[in-house]
Amino acid sequence: MGTYNAKLLHTSQRAELLQLEKAGKAKVERKGDQWTVTYTSQLMREVPMTKNGILSTMKFVTVEKHEDTDPVIARRNNMVRGLKEQIAIFDANASGSAYREIRKVFVDQKQDDGTTTRVEVERDKRLRRHWFTKGGNYFVEIRYGNRPLPVVNGQHVIACGDVLTNVRKTFETLIRAVEAGELDEHLRTIKVNRAKETA
Repeated sequence: MGTYNAKLLHTSQRAELLQLEKAGKAKVERKGDQWTVTYTSQLMREVPMTKNGILSTMKFVTVEKHEDTDPVIARRNNMVRGLKEQIAIFDANASGSAYREIRKVFVDQKQDDGTTTRVEVERDKRLRRHWFTKGGNYFVEIRYGNRPLPVVNGQHVIACGDVLTNVRKTFETLIRAVEAGELDEHLRTIKVNRAKETA
């Protein structure tokens, strides 16, 4: 719906409004110089404009901003991102340094006058290693986020032997498997926080 002052409308704009009304695409109510236009189509609204104006050279359309994508694709991408993060943690540990990832969050900060203001601060992201040692051997856990993801016979742990570098190779192999869609059925069945998943 739009309200226009007929005196301020260009002749061609008034003509376009009247054409829309005649075509049944809009209803024009006239009260003095005020024209109230109600568009009958909610999907595509034709906005009156001069035929020789700058905007008339462009094509205006209505497009859905968000596509309905398969949630498994989003989960696959999230899992690959998590596995790459594990490789980064592994590489940092192997070189004797700590891997850090900074994230920005909003927190409430109390001011001197007693009011509270929301400010953006940087925080260390809480990171967990998805591998461990037991009895001199290394094991990698398959996880989606921090949740175990059972893959074969309800198991989510992969034995990597007694060589530390096998841990990295296992993460690389898992990335290839996820990208190839081999874990899609398992990713489809897990229950996750949808807000976190699309963030």
